[in-house]
Amino acid sequence: MTTLSHSSRPKALAPAKISTAVATGTIIDDDLEPLITAKGTGTVEGGQVSFTVSLSEPSSRTVKVKVRTVPGKTFPATSGTDYTPVAPQTLIFAAGETSKAVVFATREDLLDEDDERVGLELSEPLSGRINGVVAEAVIIDNDNSPSFSIDDVSVIEGHKNTTAATFTVTLSAPSGRETSVDFTTANGTAVAVADFVGIGGSLTFVPGQVKQKISVQVKGETTFEADEQFRLVLSKSRNATVTKTTGLGTIINDDKAPAVKSSANSF
Repeated sequence: MTTLSHSSRPKALAPAKISTAVATGTIIDDDLEPLITAKGTGTVEGGQVSFTVSLSEPSSRTVKVKVRTVPGKTFPATSGTDYTPVAPQTLIFAAGETSKAVVFATREDLLDEDDERVGLELSEPLSGRINGVVAEAVIIDNDNSPSFSIDDVSVIEGHKNTTAATFTVTLSAPSGRETSVDFTTANGTAVAVADFVGIGGSLTFVPGQVKQKISVQVKGETTFEADEQFRLVLSKSRNATVTKTTGLGTIINDDKAPAVKSSANSF
């Protein structure tokens, strides 16, 4: 029997020690930032335009975007004249908030004009993204269309050449739109070619214009006759009505009546 010496026996193992350590893991957010959009609600002039600026979904972060008013792209409203402008400002959405309102006044006027557009421009988003940068709203005009009228004129016939009978066509009020009206001469007791030069055409009034003139050439002659008349007629108006359609032109005879010869009766 072999006896192990004390020195050859296995030694007992020391207890294992475990050190404490912390590992940090990063969860990367791969969700898109919320989309920031604006939608406008129009008004009749004199009322208030409202834009709602919205996030497509709530965010856990603070979202910011700059806004300002701008004229629309088509039929643009004029800042300071048609609406009270909104100076550049930053909208701040707190975490979980999804909607903000931008409201401003429009201005009443007496000008007949096209419905006009005003926009709200979005820029410089923070923790959000923008798609369309400008939203628009309509300012609806509530003024009546102006009306055309024409005056009556008289002119002395003259003995030769021609004399102008000049009519004035008047728009009852300035318009913010281009307006027009057609015209043509019409016979009365005076007849085209023989007594005057017949004409026809169209008048166009630019915005703000209220008067234009039309001249009809009256032919001079030496034949004694009664005063004669012709008409200048308005029709087919655009962006306006016509309240007085006919201008009466009177040609005043200036020829002397022939002398009347008398013979003495004999008895």
